[in-house]
Amino acid sequence: MKLTCPVVEDLLPFYHDKTCSEESQRLVEEHLVTCQRCRSTLSDYQEIIPYADQEKKILLHTVETYAKKKSKRDFFGGTMIAVLVLALFAVGIFLIDWYVDFPVSVQEVEVSEVSQLMDGSIIFHIYLDNNKQCNFIRHEIKSDGTVYVTPMRSIIQMNRKANDEGLHDVYYVARFEDENNSGTHFLPKDTPAIYVGPPGKAILVWENGQELPPASERLEKIATTDDVLNLY
Repeated sequence: MKLTCPVVEDLLPFYHDKTCSEESQRLVEEHLVTCQRCRSTLSDYQEIIPYADQEKKILLHTVETYAKKKSKRDFFGGTMIAVLVLALFAVGIFLIDWYVDFPVSVQEVEVSEVSQLMDGSIIFHIYLDNNKQCNFIRHEIKSDGTVYVTPMRSIIQMNRKANDEGLHDVYYVARFEDENNSGTHFLPKDTPAIYVGPPGKAILVWENGQELPPASERLEKIATTDDVLNLY
């Protein structure tokens, strides 16, 4: 059986790629022996196809290069995002540690040595029995003049170190106005009461009219040092 040129031209791509059947290959070769036109067409395939293969290699190389560059950019971008997230997290922890505080439970607060100094001032001792650091102590005077002294600690609780000095172990002196002393460093002489802790859950230290034992010589000395804290 002889093949016509149109049929051979349809088979030439498969013949060139060696994907046609043995029978088709034989018939194509028989036709090529006597047909210059089809031989020229086959020659064109032999020139075009290698060029196309080279173009394919160039395209694949370009794609691979782009993929590698994109992978590096994605890795760098992901690393920068991770660093930024960690930095924001660290800043958030720092802000929470310093600016988010809540009152120490009065169950962990010991108030002792409540005494009256010779000048009429009141001295008392505050100790926090919770093995935690105390960030600061908030002073609050209500509209009726009642004073609240509230130890505060960070939401992130840190253990105290051995022999650590700080606000967990302090003496307070409440000095009252009189004819010789007045101003912002003194409490009004009609102050109704002093509490330790937040309103509603506080420990009563002293209330107006209450008689207190006289301070010892040791407390009198403590009241004159820079270590004592003043209420005003």
